[in-house]
Amino acid sequence: MTSHFGELFYSWLSDAGELPITQMVDVIRGKIMELIYTRRADSNLWMSRITTSMEEKLEKENLKARNLQVLLLAGSTWEVRGDTIEVVDMDHWGCSCKGWQLNGLPCCHAIAVITCMGWSAYDYCSTYFTMEMYRLTYSETVHPVPNLDRPVQADPSQVAVTVTPPTCYAGRPTAVDDWLSDEVRKALGHNKSTCKESL
Repeated sequence: MTSHFGELFYSWLSDAGELPITQMVDVIRGKIMELIYTRRADSNLWMSRITTSMEEKLEKENLKARNLQVLLLAGSTWEVRGDTIEVVDMDHWGCSCKGWQLNGLPCCHAIAVITCMGWSAYDYCSTYFTMEMYRLTYSETVHPVPNLDRPVQADPSQVAVTVTPPTCYAGRPTAVDDWLSDEVRKALGHNKSTCKESL
């Protein structure tokens, strides 16, 4: 229930911790540029259909699935027996152990069914774990920011945009009567002690 993300992040930025804020932001930007480039370059060398970390998890589930017994219940529903008895629904990508639903990867029970039917486990992995999605995540580039001492020359073909203040007025209306309708004014003047109808 605890996360050490903050500690990992600050250790990643240990050399920028004492810098002024503008320089710290520049160091963070540089590190993110490097991180995106490195992950994009590494992923181009991978040949699997899913990321390497998910491939390892899938292989662990595959090893567990070898000792399981598979029985067809009805349609796309299967019973898988091992230390426990679980029900796998292949149409809805679900297992009674909830592992498949929680992780997005087939659990060992689902893999037992997939192997029994001669299907590919990769077809039952979440699309978020595919190499295409991983590469798409790191496809964008963080561009360098020019030095403030040497600003980039603007393209003369681009027209400068003038930012103007909003047209609305700040503060309260000058008079209550300007914005209250007759019905609201009558309701505000209605009082139980002065109302003739309540007597």
